[in-house]
Amino acid sequence: FPSHDIQVLTIDFETYYDSEFSLSKITTEEYVRGDKLEVIGVSVQVNDGQPQWFSGTRSETKQFLLGFEFDKHIAVAHNAPLDAAILSWYFDISPRVWFDTLSMARRCWRCHKRAYYKGNWEYREKNKLDFVSDAFSVRALNL
Repeated sequence: FPSHDIQVLTIDFETYYDSEFSLSKITTEEYVRGDKLEVIGVSVQVNDGQPQWFSGTRSETKQFLLGFEFDKHIAVAHNAPLDAAILSWYFDISPRVWFDTLSMARRCWRCHKRAYYKGNWEYREKNKLDFVSDAFSVRALNL
């Protein structure tokens, strides 16, 4: 697809969880399709623009998300399987393609974990290995 028409949409959902309703206790499908899912809010960043935070009802949030035309663009998330499931199953919105920074980071960590585990923070910073569990860490990957 032509690159001049494609935007990178970085997305991060914030959802309710508790000690029992958690991805450490149930599958992603049970979490997203279950009765307890509550989307507290969502951040979307278009290319290098400022992230936009939105919080509202399910219907209001869907209208906010539809404004980004995900079906025409690249979606990026940290732990994309969760964000993709929420966007697709909960809001019935499917992007053109997904990139998962968690998967990318895991590959980098395998290549550089010695420096990380030895606490060589200077090496980590110099080589842009400062990944956090947040969708906006995609900027550290130089996409």
